[in-house]
Amino acid sequence: MPGPMSKTKSGVGSGTQPGVATSRTPEGRRTQRPPRGRGTPALGTRLPRNSAAPAMAEWMKRAKRLSLLLEEALNAAEADPEVVARIDRAWAAWELGTTSPAVTGRVAHLVDRAYVAMHEGSGRQSEEALQGCAHILYNGLPPAVRRTTDFPRVVELVRRLETERELWPAVVKTTADLLGWSALALTQAAHAIRVAMATKSTPL
Repeated sequence: MPGPMSKTKSGVGSGTQPGVATSRTPEGRRTQRPPRGRGTPALGTRLPRNSAAPAMAEWMKRAKRLSLLLEEALNAAEADPEVVARIDRAWAAWELGTTSPAVTGRVAHLVDRAYVAMHEGSGRQSEEALQGCAHILYNGLPPAVRRTTDFPRVVELVRRLETERELWPAVVKTTADLLGWSALALTQAAHAIRVAMATKSTPL
């Protein structure tokens, strides 16, 4: 017949939880040990990280660096002409983004078609064919681009397309011309050269 001690051995009525091992200290006090698999890892054990911090994207690094440099320039006691020129160029590059991808793609597509048309056949195209190609290109331009480009300029660009040997460089160059990017780049280049020539620097 089970005695009163049987409850103590099973953990019921003894103040311990079932399934938890117990031990006695030299002084006779009862202590509990955590179940196997839940104890403190041994010293030096490498624990897996629950969530690793995501690496910063390269564009985020550049943006952070650029913001710090701009803040430094704004806080400078005197404006450095070279820094001002670099800011102007950065702003010009940023402004290129005001042209939507849809507009850029439309212009590039029209230029691509014009290039292919001007290179059909083995010989040079007639003036009538060139004028017709220029009309198609001009009439297909988005309104915002057509407002800044006249028809004679388009004829000139189409005539240049006929002399270009490779399609892709011709599309890039002519699209940039129609969108005004080439003129903007030249303006910024001229400004940078002017600043560089006026700035005293050590001989190379």
